Parts: sequence; structure tokens; C-alpha cells
Amino acid sequence: MIWVSAQEVIAFHDRILQRLPGVTGLSDPGRAEALIYRVQNRTHHEGVTDVFELAATYWVAIARGHIFNDDNKRTAFFVTMAFLYRNGIKIRDNDNTLENLTVEAATGEKTTDQLAQHLRERVTILSQHVRHSRTPCT
Repeated sequence: MIWVSAQEVIAFHDRILQRLPGVTGLSDPGRAEALIYRVQNRTHHEGVTDVFELAATYWVAIARGHIFNDDNKRTAFFVTMAFLYRNGIKIRDNDNTLENLTVEAATGEKTTDQLAQHLRERVTILSQHVRHSRTPCT
């Protein structure tokens, strides 16, 4: 598994703010590390190896965790897609469903399991080295 680090999450956020208006800064400097460890702990302590479950955990943790003063949802989306891409997966979104799912991740309307299933259903490229517990719909 190729993880996204807390420093990279912050860098993604900073790049977003270079292109779009928003409030800079972290709400709590230690929170980024804590949320990233939450994702990795799903593997180490819960035995989760499904890349889609882990991606959905990034999505929810960042969208709901309010690491930043602004643009948490956008950051959550881009970090999730980057994590999947690093692990051999590209996701399609022809109808902006992922934008709506990001809002639902932030509000708690979708669970991690539901988000993971939505990701599985939108796979366009799946590298052979990807570990998943369910067969993705391609």
C-alpha cells in the first residue's frame, strides 16, 4: 500500500488554495497526523487491506475531520483520488457523483463501506497488484 502522508495532505490543500479562494491554515496542526494514522491503523490494527475501504477512510477522515480552516471536502476528494492512483486505480466520474458523495461523506450521510462500494463501481483501471477483498465492478 502506498500511503498519502500528512505533509502531502497539507500540500494538496495548499495547492487547492492557490487555484481557488479559501481561508488558509490548519484548525489544529496535530490533527492532520492523527487523521492519517487513523487510516493506517485500519490496516495495522483492524486488518483492513481493501484499497477501496482505505480510500474511503481517507475520504471520510479528512472531509469530517476539519483539519483545515477551509476546503476540507476538496482536499478529502483529491487525497482519496491520489491514494487510489498511487495504488494502481483510476476512478471515472462522468456525472459528478463523486462531488455529491464528498458532501455526503462530510455530513455523515454515507458510511465508509458505502463510499468504498461507490469507488469500486467507478474503477476504470485496476492494476494487478491491488489488494481488494471484493471484486470491483469494471
